[in-house]
Amino acid sequence: MLAINNYAPRKPRCRTILRRLLLLTMLTALGFNLSASDMIRTVWSYLYSLLEVARSTDTNHVGLLVLDEPRQQQANKVSFSEFAKRAANAKEFKQQIIFLTSEDPETLSTMLTGTQHQYLDFEGKMIQPMDF
Repeated sequence: MLAINNYAPRKPRCRTILRRLLLLTMLTALGFNLSASDMIRTVWSYLYSLLEVARSTDTNHVGLLVLDEPRQQQANKVSFSEFAKRAANAKEFKQQIIFLTSEDPETLSTMLTGTQHQYLDFEGKMIQPMDF
């Protein structure tokens, strides 16, 4: 995943990351050398790798990944597009990935061209205070 997202400053020492502690260690070590968009792509890679590991290893992963505003740090559109294409493979393994975004629908459509996906558009804010 790091290679797909064009992350190059350092090569990852581990191919499979299984523990949160390792993520925290990695992000702390890398954090001083990363831009905000590099950091978010590193997080995408980590979270998605856990989903991929669950395909071939007995884990407690529920097979669901929810990403809120995955381009919040203005991650490169090509990187996001490549990530979305790879994420679309989750369906083959009965897994699901949900992207929540306020990205412009036309821009999002362009980034997802050629990627199997289901798009739901909501008017206004999805989470709002309730009147009691």
